[in-house]
Amino acid sequence: MVTEFVAADMGIGPGDTVSVAYQGREAAFTVTGIYQCANEMGANIGMSRAGFLRIGAETANMWCSHYFLRDVSRKPEIMAALEEAWGSALYIHENSWPGLAGILAAMDLLLTALYVTAALFVLTVTVLTGSRLLAAEQRELGIYRSLGFSSEGLRRSFAARFGIAALLGAAGGLFLGALFIDPLVGAVLRGNGISNFHSQPGVLALFFPAAVIPLLFWGFAWMYAGR
Repeated sequence: MVTEFVAADMGIGPGDTVSVAYQGREAAFTVTGIYQCANEMGANIGMSRAGFLRIGAETANMWCSHYFLRDVSRKPEIMAALEEAWGSALYIHENSWPGLAGILAAMDLLLTALYVTAALFVLTVTVLTGSRLLAAEQRELGIYRSLGFSSEGLRRSFAARFGIAALLGAAGGLFLGALFIDPLVGAVLRGNGISNFHSQPGVLALFFPAAVIPLLFWGFAWMYAGR
């Protein structure tokens, strides 16, 4: 099996016959499929153990076994017990990329920073736009008050205008995101060896940002209209 990068670079695909050499030995193999691997920037091939033994010699520390635990919470306990029983005879580790935890932590921090930045942007826009609206509509607000509208009612009406406008923008953002997120993120990830990216956000992940922004606009507008 080959990655999309190898297939594109060598002009090969499933069904083609290729020659693979290792340690001075060479044999013909048939490409059976395309797979994805981010190591070595995606320039990888994979083969079965029997296939490798046609060109390479097996060594004692070449292979590893993978275990999928039904109860993942017991992983540290099991790893500690194995290391205590076998010592240096076994190399026991989690099947994860080195530094992956740092990458995920950075992503969480970036997501938090994005929400904070968005809140500051919403606050700035609300203050700038709200000050102009209140100044331009001072006479109308006085008329509404004389007709019996309460201050709180006018305040909620003012905030609702911001919330509705932001909600329409959020709906447009969801539509554009559905069209362009996968191509844009996929283009970035191709530089890191991931050739095929498809996002599958849940309902909460999809609608939470679209709900937060209109709520921020509504809340800041309601606070600002207190004057």
